[in-house]
Amino acid sequence: MAETIETLERRVAALEARIKVLTDAISVSAAGAVTINANSGFTLNSGAYTMITSGTQVGITAGSGFTLDSGAHTLINSGAQFSVTAGSSIAMTSGNTVSVAGAREVTLSGRTLKATASGDIKVASGEDLALTSRKTMVIEAGTVATMKSGDASLTQKRDGTVTLLGNDLTLKASGKLTAQANSDVVLKGSKIRQN
Repeated sequence: MAETIETLERRVAALEARIKVLTDAISVSAAGAVTINANSGFTLNSGAYTMITSGTQVGITAGSGFTLDSGAHTLINSGAQFSVTAGSSIAMTSGNTVSVAGAREVTLSGRTLKATASGDIKVASGEDLALTSRKTMVIEAGTVATMKSGDASLTQKRDGTVTLLGNDLTLKASGKLTAQANSDVVLKGSKIRQN
C-alpha cells in the first residue's frame, strides 16, 4: 500500500511539474488573449486535421526559423488580409505546382524581380497586357522570337533573319526614313509608286 501511495505521489508530482511548464508557457490576458512561449522549440502535431481560427488577427513570430510541413494538404485562409514578412528571404518550394491567385489583383514588387524556370514560362492575360520599363527593355530568344497579333507577325531568327508579315504595312517617320543594305534592295509589287 505504501508503494502504491509513493507511486501515486510521484505521478502527481510529475503531473504538477508538467502543468507548471504549461502554465509558464501559456498565459491568458484579461482581455482573453492567449500567448504561448517556447524557449527552445514548439511542435504542433495532428494525425488528422488541425485548424487555427481567429476572429481578428493571428501572429506567428520566430526568432530563428519557422517550418510548416504537411504530408498532404495545407490550407491557409484569411477573410481580409494575409501577410508574410521576412527580414532576409522567403522561399516557396513545391514538388509539383505553386499557385498564387487573387480575385482582383496580385502584386509582386521589389528592387529586383526574377522569374526562372528550367522549362517553359507562360504569361497569359484575359484582357490587356502591358510591359513598361523606365530605361531599357531587352527581349532575347535563343532561336526564334515572334510577336503576333491576328494575321500580323514579326519573326526574328538566330541567323539574323527578320520577317515582317501583314496585310497592309505602313512605315511613317516624322523625320528621315533611311533604308540601307550591304547587298541588293528588292521591291516587288503590282505597282511601285513614288511621290
